[in-house]
Order: sequence, then C-alpha cells, then structure tokens
Amino acid sequence: MFSDIEAHWSKAAIAQLADLNLVQGYPDRTFRPEGLVTRAEFAVLLCNVFSSAKPIREQKNFVDVPQSHWAYEAIQTAVSKGFLVGYPGLAFKPEPPIPRVQVLIAIASHLKLEIPPTVTVSKTNLKLYFDDAQEIPHYALPKLTAALFGYLIVNFPDRRKLRPNQPATRGEVAAILCQTLGIWNTVPLSAIGGGEHWAIAPKFSRASHFFQGVALVSGQLGYDLINLNGQPIEVDRHYQILEWGFEIERELPTSDPLIPVSLETNSGLKYGYLNQEGNLVIPAEWEMAAPFSEGLGLVRKGGKSGYIDPTGQVVIEPQFELSDRFYNGRAAVKVGEKYGYIDTTGHWVIPPELERGYRFSEERVVIWSNGRYGYLDNQGNAIVEPQFEQADRFSDGLAVVRLNGVYGCIDRTGNLVLETPHRIQKFSEGLAAIEMGEAWEKKWGYIDQTGDIAIAPQFYGLEDVRDRPYSPVEPFSEGLAMVRFGPKCGFIDRTGTFVIPPHFSDASSFSHGLARVTLQGEWYQEGRGNTGSGMPAEYVILFRGGTWGYLQLNSAVSKG
Repeated sequence: MFSDIEAHWSKAAIAQLADLNLVQGYPDRTFRPEGLVTRAEFAVLLCNVFSSAKPIREQKNFVDVPQSHWAYEAIQTAVSKGFLVGYPGLAFKPEPPIPRVQVLIAIASHLKLEIPPTVTVSKTNLKLYFDDAQEIPHYALPKLTAALFGYLIVNFPDRRKLRPNQPATRGEVAAILCQTLGIWNTVPLSAIGGGEHWAIAPKFSRASHFFQGVALVSGQLGYDLINLNGQPIEVDRHYQILEWGFEIERELPTSDPLIPVSLETNSGLKYGYLNQEGNLVIPAEWEMAAPFSEGLGLVRKGGKSGYIDPTGQVVIEPQFELSDRFYNGRAAVKVGEKYGYIDTTGHWVIPPELERGYRFSEERVVIWSNGRYGYLDNQGNAIVEPQFEQADRFSDGLAVVRLNGVYGCIDRTGNLVLETPHRIQKFSEGLAAIEMGEAWEKKWGYIDQTGDIAIAPQFYGLEDVRDRPYSPVEPFSEGLAMVRFGPKCGFIDRTGTFVIPPHFSDASSFSHGLARVTLQGEWYQEGRGNTGSGMPAEYVILFRGGTWGYLQLNSAVSKG
C-alpha cells in the first residue's frame, strides 16, 4: 500500500480503488492524496472506472492534445463517451488542475442522475446544503443538483463547504469515485453532501425494519444483525435468524428484546431466542418461535401453540391449534374450528365461538360473520354488529369501514363520524391518506379527522404497480409520512412540505427514529402460474436491485 496515506482522511477510498486496480501511485510508493488532479489525469481515471461505457459522440482533434501526448487516447475516449468537453477554439487544456465542480458534473452527466421532481434548481436551493453555493457556476447548477441527490459530493471535513471552483485533489477524486461506485463508508457520513439525514450508509442488498433494537441485513455469508448504530452483532453461524420475524408490523408491542432463531439438530429444525448481543438465551427446543409481544413469546410444541416468558418458562401450556401474538392484553387462539381470545394468564376472555381471529387495537377487535364485519370490545361485547364490507383496525380512535361501496370512519362507540366516496387509509397522528380523482388520474393526499383536506392530493405511484406491498403513500409516523412521486419516494411533514425530497426507489415509515430506504432498484410485476390460455394465473408485486440504508429522524430538515 502507499506510504503516505496512513493518516489521510481518504485512505479507505484510495485503498478500495487500488484493490480494484482503478488507481495507481508513483514509483516511490506514494499516492500524494493532496496532489492536484489535472484534466488529463482525470480523463485516465474516467476511462479506468467506466471502461464499459459506450461512445456517444465523435472524437475531436484538440489543438493542445497531439497524438504524442501521454494521455491522448484517454482524452479522446473520455470526450467521445461524453464525460468531458473542451473549450472554445478546440482547446482541451490537459495540464491545468480540474475544478471540483467539473469532476462532479462529468460523473453526474454519465450516470444520468435525476433531480427530484419537487426540487427547484437554483443557487437558493443549494444554499440549504452548501454555505458557498453562490460560487457555483450557473451552467453547473442542474448537474450539481443531480450529483447532490446521487450522493456523489464529498466535502471533507465540512459537508457545507463545497468549494466548487477549487482544484480537486487526488484524495477527493478517490472519495468521489467510491461514492460513484456505491462503495460507502470510505469517508465519514458527515462529509457527504446532502447526507445529513443518513444514519447508516446504504450498503446492503437487503435490509429489514429495526425490531427489538436490531435489524437484519444482507451479509457475506447470508444475513447479519446490526444494532441501531449500524454495528454488526456477532452471531454463531449455526443459528439461522428468522427473516419473517423482522417483517412484522412495526406497532407490535416490544418489551423484551429477544430474537427468534432456528437451529438444525439431530431431531430436526428447532427454535429458540437470542438476545441483542447475539447470545442464545432461550434454548432451541421449540417447533416454532415467534417474536415476543407484551412479555410473552409465542411457541409451538407437539403441534400445539402456547406462550413462554423471557426466561423460557412456560406461562400458557401449548394447547391451541393456532395462536397469534398478544395485542392489548389479548391473543387470538384457535380451538377446533373456532377462534376466541385469551388474556396473558391464559384465561378465556372471549370464548372460542368466532369464525376468524383478528388482532386487538385500542381495545377493539374486528369480527367476521356471513361475509360481513363488525367489532367487539375487549370483554367480547358487541360494539357494532357485522354489517361492513370492509373493516380495519382502530387507530387514533377511529376505524376505517366500507358499507355499500362508501368509505367512512367509526369511533370507539361504533358511531359513524366521517363518510366519503373516496378510498382512505387508517388515521395516524391525526391524518389519514385519501385517494381522489378519476380513473388512472387518481392521486393521494391527507384529510384530518373532520374529513377536511389537510394536504392536497398530489402523490401517486407507478401506474402498473398498484397492489400491496406497494403503496403510493404510508400513514404518518413520528411526524413524517412516506409518499411517492411516480417511481421515487420521499418524506413530508404534516403541512405537506417535503422534509426529504423524493429520490429513493423505495422507503418505509420512520420507526424508532429510523427509516429504511433504497437507492436505485425497481418495482415490477411477475406473472406466476398458468391459466391454460398462456396468461399467468396471478401477478406478484416484487422489488429488485438497489442498496439499502437507514435515515435518521432527528437531523431531518425541510429541503427541496
């Protein structure tokens, strides 16, 4: 490795590029990270990094780049591929140092980075991110804005100091190229322009919600656990972490940070629990283990379901055909062909006489009978007899229902307090998403609990992907809501102002101060099965590609 980078801030970036044979040092084994990069040297770097790029224009015969010039071929290639342009009079100026702004717009142009649809291209807007935005050349504003939201900009040691017209150093270019290649964590997140909302860099091909203070992410040997700081948690590789346990509802009560895992034994697959440090604290002796809720873990043995406490002691003996986790002190369980509800001691609260079992919310639960939905309270008393075509769980004191094709909300006493012909989601933090408009021109906004428009309908998803798990909008959580503008999504506050502009391919709501998001990637529909006529029996909504990371809530400021 190079002898002069050990204490330099760009050491990790230089080492990564050197390992990929994309950069070279000098004969004396130095890299000279503070040395300036000439336009000719930058052309060589671009050819190394983007060797597979296709030419998009004809080569030019620059008056100051003869064929005998050491970088002649690289300059011709970089120009023909659209990275660099010359100056008036067919000059290229190969020897002057290249300004930082030219480095960034060259790469942003090639990558065809897009500007979020809600962002205005102006020095005024860029001043939200950079104190010296007034120094940005006018011609560079669009591409520099695109580079900002592509997270290409590296400003060390102060992300707010862009220094657009200063010559780029070799260390700075190495760091920018690592960002270009999606190699994060080579420089501090505090040095990434526009990166103030990142808590954990986007470097995972898959990532779950945080649950019990940990998240499941893709690793070199399968899945790894990370803590809220993004640090890996060492887990014995004999244990298989259950991926589905991290995809449960984020509002699940979580008083005990225990993580279900499986272990292959001589008697087959068994399940137990890890703590947040990755240690096995409840032995793998169960046929199934689900996440803890309200102090109890759902387990299975002998083909029956029961519950244990955080020490592994049985609290409710396995005896039910099916069971759910506890919500509001109640759990749905199945005996024979009927469902009922027990409390945390195992006593019946609602006898097993129901056709289906749902989850309690705000001391109310949905019931189903003869194709219609109603509600019971937490003692089994009828609040509303089954009558609705659709009935959701209570949230913010209201439940969304649908009767004769008309949507509305009932309160906890069963009274209809809001009625609308438009589709609505559940209320959260005083607002509910509502879909309005005609046919394929429908857009989503938010209403308050009186039914008045709080945020005008303006958000929309992809036209050809309109089914779960894809949603154009999500309920408010921790003061923000995830919304989409076509293929991109971002976060708005309660006034409808974008706090984080829409430039992610996918995202989920904030929970525990963090939200997972992905750069790149795409939604698509995949046909499965066959109807016999050559058409798929069904379409499944899937997401592919991209790299996932986590945003933090406490540094989110309104920008865009």
